[in-house]
Amino acid sequence: GEHWQKWFHDSQTQLIHSLQNPRYAWISGIFTGGADVIIWQYHGGQAQRSVANPDGSFALQVNPQQVPDGCGTNTGDNVSTRRHWSGTNRRWKLQ
Repeated sequence: GEHWQKWFHDSQTQLIHSLQNPRYAWISGIFTGGADVIIWQYHGGQAQRSVANPDGSFALQVNPQQVPDGCGTNTGDNVSTRRHWSGTNRRWKLQ
């Protein structure tokens, strides 16, 4: 992927930041399955924090059963939160 498509997880702040512009981080405002993951300016709220799991997934700090899920492999496919069941579409490669 291009530089602007890459993200990094800061283990101290527990945020998934944009590598292109670290002022932006992933956020999920709803903590149930199917909620959209969006990119929002960093504000330090709990909805932006996630914990790295040993299997390569990231659990939402506010609801550890929910993880970001790649909803497809096509351009424009969504990322949402889903209940964690160890699927490969819920694992993310750290850069």
